[in-house]
Amino acid sequence: GASFTRNNKQLQSLPGDNIDKLFHDFYELPEVIRFLISGFIGTIIFYILEKVIYATLEKNVNKLPQFFTIYKDGLSYMTAYIIQIIPLHFFNALLVYGIDTISTRLKYWKTLIGSYSTYLIAMVGSTIINTALIERGINRDFAFFSTLVIFSFLNF
Repeated sequence: GASFTRNNKQLQSLPGDNIDKLFHDFYELPEVIRFLISGFIGTIIFYILEKVIYATLEKNVNKLPQFFTIYKDGLSYMTAYIIQIIPLHFFNALLVYGIDTISTRLKYWKTLIGSYSTYLIAMVGSTIINTALIERGINRDFAFFSTLVIFSFLNF
């Protein structure tokens, strides 16, 4: 394996050491960069979820109450937002704040509830803006990413 220095000693790496070194080097990045990386992963998850939920609503439009047909843009966006907070919370712990922030059941639930509390205003506000943009004829993808850019500054 490769060699590297730890505590001023030259060591041969074991397979797991490369992962340890990668995480160590990653945690040397500024917190804001790690937060942006975590947020990017969360955005990908959010985008995919929104597409799947919207397609499911579209596919079942004849089987669902009219409410779901009329508000499918807002419902798909809000539902995807609610769901994506769970993996985003995990990635924030893993990549930004440290996995020890969710190392017990109590810590996990406390920080997850805190995440939902933090994102609540952005969730509601971005759903309203995203839906309004779509209703005004803006492309769904453009509306999605424009709304995220606007609210990403609030979330940080």
